[in-house]
Amino acid sequence: MAAPALSAAAPGDGRAVTIGTLLGLCSALTYTLANAALRDLSRPDDLDWSLWVTFCKAAPVVLTAWTLVGWRTARGLPALPPRSVLPRLMAAGVLAQLGGNLMFQEALGVLGLALTVPVTFTGIILCGAGLGWFVLGEPVGVRQGVSIVLLITATAALSLAAPDAAEAVLRQSLIGAHADPLRVALAVATALGAGCAYGTLGVVIRKTGGEGVGVSGTLAPLSLAGLISLAALLGLRSGAGWQSVNPIAGTPPEAVPSLLIAGAANATAFFCIAAALHRIPVVRSNLLNASQAAMAGVVGVVWFEEPPTGWLALGITLTIAGLALLGLRKPRRRTPRRPPPA
Repeated sequence: MAAPALSAAAPGDGRAVTIGTLLGLCSALTYTLANAALRDLSRPDDLDWSLWVTFCKAAPVVLTAWTLVGWRTARGLPALPPRSVLPRLMAAGVLAQLGGNLMFQEALGVLGLALTVPVTFTGIILCGAGLGWFVLGEPVGVRQGVSIVLLITATAALSLAAPDAAEAVLRQSLIGAHADPLRVALAVATALGAGCAYGTLGVVIRKTGGEGVGVSGTLAPLSLAGLISLAALLGLRSGAGWQSVNPIAGTPPEAVPSLLIAGAANATAFFCIAAALHRIPVVRSNLLNASQAAMAGVVGVVWFEEPPTGWLALGITLTIAGLALLGLRKPRRRTPRRPPPA
């Protein structure tokens, strides 16, 4: 099936808003599935393994995007954006992988799922709102402003549980390291940095506007540049001939299902959020996708046995409240009908 046309509807159109909202929610669900698989794969203090996991997570996006580009080319449709926007897209792709996905994977190994996701969304919401206003001229209304405050407060509440969560996550890991304050602070800063990279990526995708080439045309050069940057970094760290580090050979069989799930779910979520970003404003898309914070909290506690705390419960409650407020619509004023002329 062809990717949705990025210019199919204006951001303010009612049908486009409905489709964009559904795509944003679908993205949140599939990202939660991907994040659960990534949490299962996380290893503290193992950058080479995080690089390999991030590479495997990114590869399906590249394959899917370029397959759709080939399909559009064969049908005589515009497939790739103009050369003038390629440097911007490729730079955003490198930032998304090295500054977003890799840092997110590293934070998961210390903070766990329930904490890393909402902390990351602090950066996404702040950068998305700030850059959306500064670069795109998208206004932040009163309801959206209150939603942002609620979601950031939710993240702050969840972050107060970071020391206990890090202690539990590291205790579960093979290294059994201690969660000292500096280690926890660095992990929180890493998750925030990942969020800022994701927020910047969203604005770049929105700014590009699709150029009539579909979601695949935007994501193809973007995702390929990011994958090449990961491969280059893996090569640099592994040394000549991949002798010193070989994550492929060192992948345990039990990790393969999680790698496949993470890659497939991430590709689905990535295309959903990219399509949503061309139908609804960056702030609304990010806030809808921020429902991952609540989902991740539940999965982290129930599945990965991360410690449930009062701060966690408060953060999830505030997240739901922020998203519910975002979903409210202003009542439309009904224009009285004029009587027909006599």
